[in-house]
Amino acid sequence: MIFKHKRWFDRLKFRHQLSLIFMGGIIVLTLVTSFVVSNVSTSIITEQQIKQSLQVTESLAGQSELALLYQSVESARDVAENAINFPGVKGITIETDKQEELFSLGREFTQLKVKSRVSELSLVNESSDYWVFSSPVMSSQDYDNQLNILPGDQDSFLLGYITVLVGKDTQKLMQQSILNSNLVISSGIAVLLLVLLLSISLRVTKPIEELSATMKKAKNGDSGIRSEIGGPEDITAMQASFNGMMEVLESRRDDLHMAMQSALESAKAKGEFAANVTHELRTPMNAVLGMLDLLLTMGLSLKQQEYVQTAQSSGYALLRLIDEVLSFSEADAGKVTISNQDCMLEDTLDDVVGLLASQALKKHIDIGYMVDDNVPLTLHTDCARIRQVLINLVGNGIKFTESGEVSIYVSLARGKNRIERAPKGITQLIFTVKDTGIGIRDNDQERIFEAFTQVDSSTTKEYQGTGLGLAICKQIVELMGGQVSVASALGEGSQFSFTIPIEVVANAEEEPRLPQIENLRILVVTKSPVMTDFASSKLAHLGAETYLVRSGLEAFEAIRGGSNESSFDVMFVDQDLADIKFDDFLRVINKEPRFKDRMVVMLSNPWSSDPVTRDLPLPRLNKPLKSDSFFQCLSRYFVGATLEESSLEQIVDIIPDRPCKVLVVDDNRANQQVAVAMLDKLGCESDIAGNGRDGVEKIVRDRFDLVLMDCNMPVMSGYDATAQVRQYEGHDAGHLPIIAMTANNSKAEASRCKDAGMSDFLPKPLSLAGLRHQLEKWAQFSARQVMRVAEPQAEYIDGDTPTMSNFERRISDAESPALSYDPKVMASLKDAVGDVIGSLIEAF
Repeated sequence: MIFKHKRWFDRLKFRHQLSLIFMGGIIVLTLVTSFVVSNVSTSIITEQQIKQSLQVTESLAGQSELALLYQSVESARDVAENAINFPGVKGITIETDKQEELFSLGREFTQLKVKSRVSELSLVNESSDYWVFSSPVMSSQDYDNQLNILPGDQDSFLLGYITVLVGKDTQKLMQQSILNSNLVISSGIAVLLLVLLLSISLRVTKPIEELSATMKKAKNGDSGIRSEIGGPEDITAMQASFNGMMEVLESRRDDLHMAMQSALESAKAKGEFAANVTHELRTPMNAVLGMLDLLLTMGLSLKQQEYVQTAQSSGYALLRLIDEVLSFSEADAGKVTISNQDCMLEDTLDDVVGLLASQALKKHIDIGYMVDDNVPLTLHTDCARIRQVLINLVGNGIKFTESGEVSIYVSLARGKNRIERAPKGITQLIFTVKDTGIGIRDNDQERIFEAFTQVDSSTTKEYQGTGLGLAICKQIVELMGGQVSVASALGEGSQFSFTIPIEVVANAEEEPRLPQIENLRILVVTKSPVMTDFASSKLAHLGAETYLVRSGLEAFEAIRGGSNESSFDVMFVDQDLADIKFDDFLRVINKEPRFKDRMVVMLSNPWSSDPVTRDLPLPRLNKPLKSDSFFQCLSRYFVGATLEESSLEQIVDIIPDRPCKVLVVDDNRANQQVAVAMLDKLGCESDIAGNGRDGVEKIVRDRFDLVLMDCNMPVMSGYDATAQVRQYEGHDAGHLPIIAMTANNSKAEASRCKDAGMSDFLPKPLSLAGLRHQLEKWAQFSARQVMRVAEPQAEYIDGDTPTMSNFERRISDAESPALSYDPKVMASLKDAVGDVIGSLIEAF
């Protein structure tokens, strides 16, 4: 309550505060002064009245001597009646020496009794309205001599007592009169003093109020206002300081305005620079990723596919970084946005472990992930941000781990049922990254999420890093509505977890099943817990009967302990066993009759330097175990093919249902090659133009089902070329689909392409899936896929000259100068690499 009144008081103006303080002080002073003066005056009057009453009582005692001496009631009455006429006397009582009442006058004695007799004149009792005085009555010497009552040596003797009752009416009237007079006089003085103080406070506070009003105007934007100088010295100093401050602020505002304009121009230049740089970076990335996309369709082995997929994943990661640089240049500093879309969780996890596999496996550290069965396959969230957080956490785990493994476990935060999948709606997903590294002290766990913070200086020297990774992870997770936590003990590894809300996508696709795998008895031999969990979960989902052991010795015991009927059909064996070398293990297994003619799949470390295991002729599944590669391995070796047949390279041919002719308009030869090669793969006929003007001429002369138009080209840009084509079409404008190809994938660029008359927008780098989607959408393209086994030998024409590809023939026919080839060198390269050598040479 006190603080509430204080806040109310603080909201008043300073002048009003002073007025209230002065008024309160003067009122209190007036009251206190009046009461003090009244009490002092009353005390003096009371003393005088008591003194007078004592004198009256003494006089009456002398007058009643004769009445008591003769015990005369009449004499006593005369004394009492004379005494009652004294001012203030209300009653009188005359008693004998035996305390017998001789005479009494006045009714008030019934309430005031004398408790004990006194030996001398005194005040014996008091109430709020009366005083009671009493005195003994002694015989005088005159009466004693006349009556010869006393012996000669005795002065006097006690005759009786007299008691006088005196009222306080006069005292009360005088006290009230004094109080009223004091109040009137004090109030008058207080009013005069208050008027004087208010006039002084007004003179003091008026300049302050004027300064306050001036400050409010300045706050509202009136920067040119100044305060008038006037008032007491300290107030004028404040006014002068305010005026000086306003001048400084006005000067700084002008400087800031100029700096802001300069910063805006600089930011605009930086944004344009970033856009140009990212555009130039995306252009060669188009060739790199496009070629990798084509390589995946050319019948590569599992190991080759693994390498190409890793390179492709890294390329797309670099592409995302390029996009982030462009987005950052267009946004405020430090602004991070979340973009939710449908994505496959296992694809994200495959990317993470695939990108970091080389760092882990080179240190002989196992890496992998495990997803609980009830976690949905398809999520609506920002998987790119999840991927960024996981890469930071897993990368940290690898950096601080010398042996063991780094693993990712994904589970639902609610529910314990591992069979039923999460229902549609929002649920909490927990990502846990575990490692067997050096661990973190308890007192360091609270500060590791701070920016530029590492455990200690020695760690900084031994383990390189900026100390930003965990801080960025925390910011991203909190921006997604989640939380990050850590549990660790020094020397026992660490466990980082983050929980984020995700939206479960309805009607998500289920994992494919392989009927050929059902009821197979499969033995998995690995020391890695995460690889064991991953393999057992996947194989159990496919219906296989899975057995798990952690060492070669346990595998021998499992094989020898069963009968021929219960022997294992397949064995997945980790290359990095702790108790036995892989080639020794394989040699022992081949001698076991119960495992004769059964398949052994090596879980291989692609970065192993062991030449013996590298040259072993047996199926391999590269670590880390990933969902797509694991399923491809099972499909290749166990579904409808023998081991020998499955080891041959498979090529996917796409056969269109009807012819489709596409014009590629691009000034970059690498981009031309990628687009034409992809169109060839899709079974489409294609032609190329090196700039917008050539593209318009070919469109006018020939018929095309679709045009892929680059936006930024010399001679004539894609925007101008599209405008000329639409003008040429006339009333049929828009009939020919023109798809924009540009390395700038911003919304502004897409809108610009649409305004220029282009039908759709295809950002670089191109992909087979994206290109096929555009063909199906705009050119009624449809095709079927046919699998075939690649031919082991190269095609030759005229003895030793490699066959010229369709792209090479079109490049030769184009206006740009064609590349020249040395036939003998081309022949030797084609023997070593295959049909893709021409495409690879053109890329560079």
